Amino acid sequence: MASLKPLASAPASLRNKPATRNSVQQILAERMAISEAIEAAGAIVDRFPNGGYRAGDGYIGSLASTLMSFPRSVAQRCADFPIRPGAPLQGICKTAKFLPVPADLIEWCEREAASLHDDAARQARIAAAQTLRDAGGEGSRLSYAELKQKYPWPEPAAQAPRGLSTDDLIKICGAEAWAKIPDAKV
Repeated sequence: MASLKPLASAPASLRNKPATRNSVQQILAERMAISEAIEAAGAIVDRFPNGGYRAGDGYIGSLASTLMSFPRSVAQRCADFPIRPGAPLQGICKTAKFLPVPADLIEWCEREAASLHDDAARQARIAAAQTLRDAGGEGSRLSYAELKQKYPWPEPAAQAPRGLSTDDLIKICGAEAWAKIPDAKV
């Protein structure tokens, strides 16, 4: 048993770890280089029958520029790039029946990138809530007395007892308040 070696752990980039705000933002910001995008566009075209020899430079360039406008991970999944021999087709080649146009790539990439954008928005909301919570600290809530002092609100008027004269009512509520009451009667 002493001859057995422990297995090497997977590299940090391959481990399943929860996405942090920075990593989601980095994934969204990272783009393909032009040379990599041209290779990926070529790989897309090569997967379609009779696509390789008909595709002109303009077509390959438009596919490459479309791929460059999306996050690298999404563009790589779209093009199923780099090619893995023996692996089943994935990406746009799995769903498109004909040579894809940039609109097909945009639709596919936007659908796939939606979850990344949702994760980034959720992480931003969590970070904002954490910042608010940290800024307030412990005991950041005001007591009832402090709220009353900060936001003065008139006390509800007590029910006027029946049988008081008009002069008594004017003394209780004040002459200015009495004048504001329409059709004030006893």
